[in-house]
Amino acid sequence: MIEIKHLDIQFKQQVIFKNANFKTCPGKITGIIGKSGCGKTTFLKALIYQYKNQILSIDKHVITEKNKEDYLLHCVSYIDQFGTFFENMKIIEHFEFISQLKKQNFNQNKMLETLYLVGLDAIDLKNYPSSLSIGQRKRFLIALAMFKDASIIIIDEPTASLDQENKEIILNLLQKLKKDNKYIIITTHDDFLIEHLDIVYEIENKQFCCHQEIKEVQQVLKIEKTKHQRIKKYFFYKNQRQWFQFLLVMLLGFIMTVSISINISDSILQENQLADGIERANKAEVYTGKMNDAFFGNDGYFIGDQINNLDISDDELAQMKAIKHVKGVYPFDVFDTINQMQNVTTTSVYCKGNKVNFDYFKDGSPLVAPYYSFQNIKVNGKKLKGNAISQSLANKLGIDKDEKNFKISVEVYIPVQQYSYQGEMNESGLKAEMSQVLTKKVKLDLEVDHIISVDDYYNEFLSAGYTILMPEKSFYSLLNQYNNQTPDSLLDAKELNATITPYHSKNYVIEVDRINNLKNSRERNNKDF
Repeated sequence: MIEIKHLDIQFKQQVIFKNANFKTCPGKITGIIGKSGCGKTTFLKALIYQYKNQILSIDKHVITEKNKEDYLLHCVSYIDQFGTFFENMKIIEHFEFISQLKKQNFNQNKMLETLYLVGLDAIDLKNYPSSLSIGQRKRFLIALAMFKDASIIIIDEPTASLDQENKEIILNLLQKLKKDNKYIIITTHDDFLIEHLDIVYEIENKQFCCHQEIKEVQQVLKIEKTKHQRIKKYFFYKNQRQWFQFLLVMLLGFIMTVSISINISDSILQENQLADGIERANKAEVYTGKMNDAFFGNDGYFIGDQINNLDISDDELAQMKAIKHVKGVYPFDVFDTINQMQNVTTTSVYCKGNKVNFDYFKDGSPLVAPYYSFQNIKVNGKKLKGNAISQSLANKLGIDKDEKNFKISVEVYIPVQQYSYQGEMNESGLKAEMSQVLTKKVKLDLEVDHIISVDDYYNEFLSAGYTILMPEKSFYSLLNQYNNQTPDSLLDAKELNATITPYHSKNYVIEVDRINNLKNSRERNNKDF
């Protein structure tokens, strides 16, 4: 049994969990659900022992600083929401790296068997994971967890941005892990996945509310079993001659279908395989920031909130640009339509004379993000120009998916100034540098040219929900226009005796060029045949 007691997590003045408790058992799919921003991802980090003011026990063994490394190395596999992997490692190198960490000889047969179980036995192991589709990446990371033989599988939003077919594949893999008596703990807001959970925890009022096993699923299984018995009963009353005729027709039909399908698919596949790979590569980008871990004193590189982001130095930017296949590094910011620091959690969007309200804590709120020319975003076969909104936002506004050139009006909080200060002292006696961004509320009147879906353009921001995309130049022209103007509020800058400076970016998007790598892989494959 996994059990967490007395979980207290607080970021500055915002309390996420207050003396919360959680427990679950192996052989069950345990889901964590709740509103956006309630702390689902934060809780998953508690399971990998990122918060010391808690009691975490696995099968009655308490995890401490002394046994933490052994626990993380041998017992846990964590897959984050964005399917993070090592950019500079090929697929096979990921498996080799796990063997090195565990000080074991690399077992290639075990790797191949694991890839077969997740349906990836046909992929080129010398390619990089970024060449895989979104659904394949999720399966690749689950394969790594299975190869590691971790008893605890933790996945943040396993079906995010996947179509129904890939969702069902992921569910089948989770159910296989369940049969292997693994601990499976996930966060999700996907109704399809929620229906198949065994144990559900809902985060409410900084506590975990446990729901019993979902009886609706058991009821569905009974219905399916009844249907199966009816079909079986139908064939039971056929005589031998009818059975022979039925099987013969089915066999001939199957052979003809397979033969025709192979001939057609081979000719199409040879022409389109490389083009599809290049298209996926053009949509690949990496978002990064330098996160200052105020609780543990360890700095990591991944995108985060401005409150605990550090400045990335010119030397560090130069090192990023020097990495193989990196073509450029660009600043990345977003304009939010809510301001939690000032308890502004609702907003409205005006479209065609209608006012549509958004509540951040109920179903999220719009976010304005830039897009870049190198991302090669296409709508109806043409490269995207001008402003666009996500399909989910269009649905909320009641706009038809094919509509173009309509106007929307929305208020956003644009960063104008910032200040830095020393955070509270942690248990090691270290004080981490914190930062705060001061904003100005601005009304944006935008003409929207296109509505795009996650299939047209994937990143964590579009897949998160209501998104407004602006060309990079337009976005940063607007940001620079208001830079260093007087903010709406100084927050607690004066109380901290902080020096206020003009706002500058701390997060970045990295342009990655893998097209040549994909071409070379294709040429090598052709030589092998």
